[in-house]
Amino acid sequence: MPKKLKDSLSNAPAETITERLASMQGQRYFVELKQQPGWIITRFEAGVPGTHHMAMVMMSMLFLLKTRREQDETHPLLSCPGIVGLLAYFFPRRDITPEEVLRQMEVRHRQRKASIDSAYRRQAADG
Repeated sequence: MPKKLKDSLSNAPAETITERLASMQGQRYFVELKQQPGWIITRFEAGVPGTHHMAMVMMSMLFLLKTRREQDETHPLLSCPGIVGLLAYFFPRRDITPEEVLRQMEVRHRQRKASIDSAYRRQAADG
């Protein structure tokens, strides 16, 4: 029996299996969209410009989340910043090679995997 219990709130479909929910809970960086394009707004401007900006931010977040979920089985460590990095390469400004994009992504994936493994070890030690 674990010494610490952790409550979580999820909007996952009711048929989501417990193992999948536990896996998502264990991923330290599972929810990261709030750090993505334009979400941190120091001053919200009322009116049409602010509304337009928020609509664009929400569409960007939706795109990133949908893309991430579509790639979950084949690329489980793909993050929203990783998707942004890939898009930055494929848009017209190409000052980085495909090899460098992949190298940087592999480094980030190793770091994320190490962080996830470390969190699991801490949880096991506490339990």
